[in-house]
Amino acid sequence: MAETNHWSRVALLPRLRGVVLVALIAAWLLSVATTVSVAGTVELRGAALATFVVLLLWWAWTYRSDRLPRVSLPVEVAATSLALITIPDPLQAFGVAVLAVKFRSLYPGWARSSLFTGGVVAITVAASAFGLVPRDGRSLLDGALLVVAIPTVMVITQIVAIAIAQRDIRIERERELAATAVAMVGTTDRSQIADLAASAAIRMIPTAPGASAQLAPAGYGEPQPDDGLAFEVPGRKAKAAFLVVRVSGGVPNGARHALTALAQTVGAGLSNAETFDRLRSSAEYDHLTGLRNRAGFMNRLESAVAGAEVREHSPCEPGRVWLIMINIDSFRQVNSTWGHGAGDKVLVAVADRIARCVNEADVVARLGGDEFAVLVTTTVGSDRAEQVADRIHSALRLPIDLQPGVVVRTSGRLGIGHWESGLSGDDILNEAIEAMRSVKQDAMVTLNGVESPMAGVR
Repeated sequence: MAETNHWSRVALLPRLRGVVLVALIAAWLLSVATTVSVAGTVELRGAALATFVVLLLWWAWTYRSDRLPRVSLPVEVAATSLALITIPDPLQAFGVAVLAVKFRSLYPGWARSSLFTGGVVAITVAASAFGLVPRDGRSLLDGALLVVAIPTVMVITQIVAIAIAQRDIRIERERELAATAVAMVGTTDRSQIADLAASAAIRMIPTAPGASAQLAPAGYGEPQPDDGLAFEVPGRKAKAAFLVVRVSGGVPNGARHALTALAQTVGAGLSNAETFDRLRSSAEYDHLTGLRNRAGFMNRLESAVAGAEVREHSPCEPGRVWLIMINIDSFRQVNSTWGHGAGDKVLVAVADRIARCVNEADVVARLGGDEFAVLVTTTVGSDRAEQVADRIHSALRLPIDLQPGVVVRTSGRLGIGHWESGLSGDDILNEAIEAMRSVKQDAMVTLNGVESPMAGVR
């Protein structure tokens, strides 16, 4: 994970660092005039001035970061100590030291803050004690201020920084949770919901570099990651999934409540997706046969026509769209003789047989009642559509075991319509219907083992 801060612009800690940094720059500029008259070599004054300017620029560049690189710590200690040594007024030096330590301690982390503070105090006190920087006989007072006051400032500032950082993280976790919930309301794509959940979980642990998260299915049992936790994602009746978060060293305690709430939000998102799928299925699919209904079929038909139009004006193979209309002969007599339950069995059997006669690219639908349709898209001419129609006609003539002693043998009338440039989906459907109506009926039903005609001969 990058070192830069990923939290929102309302985070309090970076703003507080910015205020302290401005005060530090102002205090140091006030001491510059005095620094010019300090005893010592020009080289020392020049080095102090140059290094502290670079340090201030570095801090101004990185004050919004979560943490500063470890490699910069020795340079920060040296530059700050050198600047303090060249300030002859103890009070001015103390003020600059307090602000520098306060700024550095606003990065949560006791170890680095202690190393910075201890290094600055040790170098400055040693320089004053050995008389490297005379300060009008006040070096002892200067040393006492540094040794006692500066570590106290560091401890207090570090405590404040940790409290503010926890406050910022808590607020941003709540914002992240709310933003993720809004995003999940706007999608019903399960893969997108999984991506949103994973990215939100990682952003909820900003202090854990290398964190990873994923949504695992619940069908294989609860995952047991060695370096993380699995949070249960609830479903309507059972577990829908698990939000697995892996962090080197384990998931921070402060993040567990937020991740649990995130898992609940993901569960709501998956439930919404399930509801949408169910509603779409009821809107586009026939509940009895499981095939597409008229609305779903017409959507696919119009899409196929639009694709064929595009291919006609491109160097690709021309697209051909064929529609096979099917009507089951004498189906009403099945309902009137054996009831609607028997009629439903016939419809389900017919739907299954038609579906077995096509490939995955074709679309089978029940348009209503005893009418079915098949959408055939091909680039190899009309032979394939005719072959599919022949297979369907033969399959429909096979016997259907309706109940003990009753076998129904029913056929269907088929009509084929095809797309030509300028035709719409409705035009193709009407052509297929007219072709189907021109075919005579032919149906036989076997009742108690005795075949009797139910309609005229084809």
